[in-house]
Amino acid sequence: MNLSGSERKELHTAILDAYRSESALDMAVNFELDEKLNEIAGGENLTDVTFYLIQWAEKSGKLKDLIKALSNRNPGNEKLASFKKKFAPSIFDSSTSDSKFISVQDWNDLYDILSQIENGLISQICERTIRNIQDDVRANYLEFTEKIDLREIKEILLKKCPKRKDNVPTVIEFAERLSKEKISESLKNKLTDWVKSKANVLNIELPTYSKPPSNDFWESYLLVTLEPKGDDKVTLEAELIRNYNSSDFKKPIRLDLNDKMSKTECSFAEVADVIYRFIKISETKHLQPGYKLTIELFLPFRYLGKSLDLEKIPIGGEVPAGIEPYKPIGHEYRFLVRSSERFKKKNYLNNLLIKWKELEGVISNSLNEEDFRINIANVTQINCDWEELVENWNSEKKVGIKMVGCWSESDSEQAKLFFYIVRGGIPIALWTRCHHLPKINLDDELQNILTLKSLKDFNGLFESVWNIRRKAHVKGEKAKDYLGYHLGILCDNPNRVPFHLQLENQQLIETGL
Repeated sequence: MNLSGSERKELHTAILDAYRSESALDMAVNFELDEKLNEIAGGENLTDVTFYLIQWAEKSGKLKDLIKALSNRNPGNEKLASFKKKFAPSIFDSSTSDSKFISVQDWNDLYDILSQIENGLISQICERTIRNIQDDVRANYLEFTEKIDLREIKEILLKKCPKRKDNVPTVIEFAERLSKEKISESLKNKLTDWVKSKANVLNIELPTYSKPPSNDFWESYLLVTLEPKGDDKVTLEAELIRNYNSSDFKKPIRLDLNDKMSKTECSFAEVADVIYRFIKISETKHLQPGYKLTIELFLPFRYLGKSLDLEKIPIGGEVPAGIEPYKPIGHEYRFLVRSSERFKKKNYLNNLLIKWKELEGVISNSLNEEDFRINIANVTQINCDWEELVENWNSEKKVGIKMVGCWSESDSEQAKLFFYIVRGGIPIALWTRCHHLPKINLDDELQNILTLKSLKDFNGLFESVWNIRRKAHVKGEKAKDYLGYHLGILCDNPNRVPFHLQLENQQLIETGL
């Protein structure tokens, strides 16, 4: 279970009131939880240590154990006792059930599963379930916000809206819907077993609801890998994920421009043309209209700073006289670069995985945009001590970078810049390929792109970059005066990687197996 921001603050205050020294808190944690405080919660002072102790308890699923342990150790502290009493119905025994269909043990079993699932997702599915029963859900259940805790979920599902008109318990539909979402297979199986068990006892036919026809677009990804091959030559290979939000995610389609070769060789100046050919092939692989294509180009360090989004490709179809038949690839498609080196070396990949997990935690736990911004690093100098910056990023748990005014035209300096970003594990970086733009506050502009809202669904981030690029390109000769013309983005999702770059497959490919 995760606490809300106000609840977390209340618990933090209570612990500090009950334990006035780090040694007293260390003793309680050691004796009651068999943990060493300095190993699970660092910090410069008791306030910091207590904050990270609560964070550890939430992430490790031991919040209930922590509150119980600290309360037992200091039963006379009023603030800690008050907190425990206030949240006892959801954190501890859930001793009463408000539904005649669902027993206390039923809810406790479900609660154990829900406490391992991201709170925002649970809130969405609860709202969707109630909306299926009552049209004006927000008017009747004002407690629906971005995140509601499990006490409120229980109140809604078991007391305020315990059953549908056909007497099917609302909580069963809720659990069934949740089992269809993107959660771990282990949790899917546990939810499915719970639903089947309750449905069997109550003689309910599954599925309990029918999904309406989806009007959503397919989220398609064209993954293109570029590798240098001496002088000005490079090779490219590509895979297409037709719909990332389906089983297609696990079954990418390899795209071949030649019948006998999976790699296409060309000069660097011809890269955009080859990518365009991959795009045209990918169009033939979609079995239905309605898809949004994002192009992700995997590059070595030395190419990450290149302005490949400015390379022009045909806009397709017949073009009337007087209209330019070519547009920058970054105008036509959502386009971003990624680091191929990240997936070839275990230490780089490991750093990325650690930072990606931290990023997910920041997105989940940030209360607002201001709370989120402190996790983004700002780089404003060309000549930096990059080693020191990497250490600072790690110690301060930075998960993204904005770079303004620190661009170098030198290929070697650019390669060095991206080497340290990759080495530091930072998954997201935004930069401007220039030193000055008139009438624009670059830092604010970049901040408006890299937001908590856009990262809750990464397509929002890609869409923001695409919109800014298009706004610049419609200005014609004046495009260079706008951020969109100079905007670069690196975003490495460790879960979306071409087959040949996945570490476990590289040896098979190299040996021809």
